[in-house]
Amino acid sequence: MANVATPARNAQVDLEDLLLQPETQEALTTVLEQLPKLAKMLTVLGKLCDVAEAALTDGEMLQAATDLLKEKTQPIQDKVKEGMAVIQEARARAAQDHTKVGLFTLLRLLKDPTVQKNLRFLHALLSVLAERSEQAPAQR
Repeated sequence: MANVATPARNAQVDLEDLLLQPETQEALTTVLEQLPKLAKMLTVLGKLCDVAEAALTDGEMLQAATDLLKEKTQPIQDKVKEGMAVIQEARARAAQDHTKVGLFTLLRLLKDPTVQKNLRFLHALLSVLAERSEQAPAQR
């Protein structure tokens, strides 16, 4: 019976050929030199995984994290709700008001201190946006 090469034998020969290559030997030397560092890192990583797993399976800790997140985001949610209420109220008022807005109405509105304040804000906002849009191409 002839000598038949098995897949395991072929793999062993390929591995031996690979180990005899100088690049492979150089890479193995580098890996072996770095093994102490890798062992320390894997130990720390293992501890981090243990802590993360414990935290994720601890119902009390998850509840505390959820409560903390709600507490920190509540002011933002309140501001958004308040802003939406203001917008809805303004929309309702505008829907009920059917008076025509003419030139003299606009001139009278321009004297209103609230309109003046908001126009100054709008002007400043547009100025800042214009300045930033001019700076943006220079930064690219």
